[in-house]
Amino acid sequence: MLKPATPGTTIVAGGSVRVVAELAGITDILSKIMGSSNKINNVAATIQALSSFHPDIVEKIKKLSKENVATTTQTEPEATETANKSSAKDKVVNNQEETKKSKAKTA
Repeated sequence: MLKPATPGTTIVAGGSVRVVAELAGITDILSKIMGSSNKINNVAATIQALSSFHPDIVEKIKKLSKENVATTTQTEPEATETANKSSAKDKVVNNQEETKKSKAKTA
């Protein structure tokens, strides 16, 4: 099993998978060998997994930014509800600050 890792993770793989990943120029990857511990089978499975990626799809995924992936727009009722929650929270915080100030004045 091969999974992409966040940048800076390096190669977290055992034995033959690590060697294949290093030779392929992969810098950040996580792996788990399941089943056979035969090194030749693991090398063949790793090469097959890496060759199954379609370069054009990988390039499209790399070009996506966080903003494009995680954008959602709020509808009108949700936006109003969010604004009401934040204003209620602000009122509580302001009330707590006023209470602290009045206690400090009396002390």
